Amino acid sequence: MASGLAGFPGKSVLVHRDKLMAMGSWDELGKYSGEDIILFKRIAAMGLRLTLGRHIVTNVSQDATIQRFIARHLRWAQIRWRTVPSTAFEPLLSPMITTLVFALVSPGRLSLLALACGVVLQGVGDLVVMKFERGHTVPAKYLWTVWARPFLTTWVWFRAMFVARFEWRGNTFWMGPQSMILTEPPLRARLRGLGTSP
Repeated sequence: MASGLAGFPGKSVLVHRDKLMAMGSWDELGKYSGEDIILFKRIAAMGLRLTLGRHIVTNVSQDATIQRFIARHLRWAQIRWRTVPSTAFEPLLSPMITTLVFALVSPGRLSLLALACGVVLQGVGDLVVMKFERGHTVPAKYLWTVWARPFLTTWVWFRAMFVARFEWRGNTFWMGPQSMILTEPPLRARLRGLGTSP
């Protein structure tokens, strides 16, 4: 496995049973909301390799409300904040957010030109990806979402740094260190562990 940050959806991964047991079994990994990230960290620690398969695994979400979209991305951001330190730089992957920060920090003709280029690059990049992935881009009346998305995801990213509470399949949980699933707020759990909470 290459060093650095890697993306990996746990639902599409196959692991040998003996290797899984050596890493703590699925019951132990199931204590974490980001169990796939924990799993791959342990795979890397054992010096094992990840191999990309030839089969494409698709996952389609339909009829999702804005609230469900935000809740899902908030949970993912909470997981990344607690498991991947480089998450702190994630918003800078958006050309529009990066050039906007530049324009705010150093206003001027050059930064405004950079911001205009960032807006164009963000739109073209997103539309090209959509065309490649879906076979079509968004309808004209929804084009505004292409430029709204980076701001929404940045807000969710920032919120995830401070919020531990999350919803999962109709249940409320809290996220502890390394994305451990808690049934009470982390501070209360910590105080209880120290024997100072009633």
